[in-house]
Amino acid sequence: MDLKDLGYPLRAAYVAKFAVLAYNGIPVPTYDAFVPDAAPDFFVVVKDHNEADNSLKCGFNTDVHITVDIVTRFGPGKGSTAVSDNIANQINGLLCSTDPAKKLDIGPDFNVMSAVRTLSRPITENNKNGNVIRKVNIYKHEIQQLM
Repeated sequence: MDLKDLGYPLRAAYVAKFAVLAYNGIPVPTYDAFVPDAAPDFFVVVKDHNEADNSLKCGFNTDVHITVDIVTRFGPGKGSTAVSDNIANQINGLLCSTDPAKKLDIGPDFNVMSAVRTLSRPITENNKNGNVIRKVNIYKHEIQQLM
């Protein structure tokens, strides 16, 4: 068995899993790395990830950290962290659940053994054009290669 890169399967699984995200009944789209100019005011970006080998002699295991950026944009003098917190809570429920039915599936070659949020950082940006409230979360997964 040869070591396989799990970056794309993991990122694709995140985007697929986040397809259910919504705020007040309005879908919240998820983008992989780059955001189009016409993006709505609320969206999620699956950003960078890093992998560290944690293999045993009998197979390949990888510890992976992946960054999720929740972005909410408001007009001048407006905004609240409530929107980004709501979306973050939805994401936490999708990724860090003890319910086996919610386990992240990244394809037949890998098994996600654990999922924890290791960091959550709110960021506010203000200028004359409006306010941007972001929440950057980092999740850690221990992933076993099966094939």
